[in-house]
Amino acid sequence: MVKDLSSEWVAANRGYEWLKLKPDYVNEVEVDAIIIGATYGTGKRGGRLAQYLLGIPRGKGHSDYLLTFCRVGTGLSEAEQQQIHDILQENLSDEMPAMYRATGHRDETPHVWVSDPEKSIVLEVIGDVRTIATTIYATGRSLRFPRVKRMRGDKGIHDLTTLEEVLEQKTEEIIAKRKQKEAAAAKRKGKKISVPKEFLPSCNEKGPGLEPQSSMFSRFLFFQITAGEGETSKEEMESAIRAHGGKVTQNFVSNAGERELICFADHLNWKVKNVILPKVDTLYTSAWVFQCIREGRLVACDRPKYYFKNRLLVDADHDDYGDSFTEEIDTEDLKMLLLGMEEPGKEDPIHPELMHILVELQESWERQEEEEEEQAASPAGVAGGAVKQKEEREEKTEVTVKAERVERAEDNGNRKRKVVKEEELSVQKRVRAERDGAKKEEGEAAEGQVDETVEDLDAFIDGFF
Repeated sequence: MVKDLSSEWVAANRGYEWLKLKPDYVNEVEVDAIIIGATYGTGKRGGRLAQYLLGIPRGKGHSDYLLTFCRVGTGLSEAEQQQIHDILQENLSDEMPAMYRATGHRDETPHVWVSDPEKSIVLEVIGDVRTIATTIYATGRSLRFPRVKRMRGDKGIHDLTTLEEVLEQKTEEIIAKRKQKEAAAAKRKGKKISVPKEFLPSCNEKGPGLEPQSSMFSRFLFFQITAGEGETSKEEMESAIRAHGGKVTQNFVSNAGERELICFADHLNWKVKNVILPKVDTLYTSAWVFQCIREGRLVACDRPKYYFKNRLLVDADHDDYGDSFTEEIDTEDLKMLLLGMEEPGKEDPIHPELMHILVELQESWERQEEEEEEQAASPAGVAGGAVKQKEEREEKTEVTVKAERVERAEDNGNRKRKVVKEEELSVQKRVRAERDGAKKEEGEAAEGQVDETVEDLDAFIDGFF
């Protein structure tokens, strides 16, 4: 940022007191291209050609046809625009001449075409050296942020920059810029210093001054996932493990060869919970390693403070979380038991759409953090901050609305399931009632038959006597 020290900052002001310089403004490419089409402007520029479609040849000796290259509408004064408008008035056509090569894209097609490019105007345009791939223009490459530098009345159709020259200039600029960066980095950093293998903290061989104390860990390959919360550093922990015959790896390996992989950590983080835990049967704590070294033997991993997870510890003496029914525990054991109750995979499932919304919200927060540093150094950051806060509120409101929509959809689904369940119960009751009614009618019919039989028997007896 270049500014006049005596000037004051004014919101939304564009002047020459404050100038912003970017590498894009310095590393530019200049192209001489000819106007082959134009578009009429709107507003105060209405009725006048205000935006120009430019063309260039493919290479030297290929000026018999022109390729569409870019559109440009800035950089000229009103007088220059009027001059171009007047010159091209007698040289315009609604049909594209045969010597032009175009894609037919709607963003490429102008309102009018220049009938004879021999009588057209050459413009010197500038843009970012990093040309962009495009499907809009026939060249396949175009300028980023093109603008007119000046009119070139001294040049004609045979003096144009070719597509081959544009691509060659781009390559040279990139190579030169890369060499400048490498030279600056070498000057700033100096000679690269490498660390001998024996001094690397993750080295498995014996380092200088490291005397073996036992072979207690000779069967194991240790992988420490997290460190930093204990009093012992990662380097000291690795040295102690190697002193007792163990080896250390900096990556999780599914096959440790002749050794058994021991994964341990100081604390749980996202990586441990979601990547490591599902892959191992036992995840030890650093306390287990310390206890083994302290006692000079392999301690049984049956105390909650010795593990974050132990699938092998499932028997009648322990509950689902590893708490012993018979052994007493201390505060460290209780702490680990409480952490184990938050084991991943036991949480309630999240609706997929709600998960998508949460991911979008997380990404928006990350983008916001990246943009805050840039805005803090910009004079427009104060004014833009209010706008940014408004956009964030709108974004959060949109996320809230989506979440409410998902919640309503789940409620509607629950209500529908409830109605279906009630309907099923109603049908079951109706069937049961019909069945009971049928049984009752059968019983009454049977009782009637019995009564008739009794009456007939009484009549027979009376007649007999």
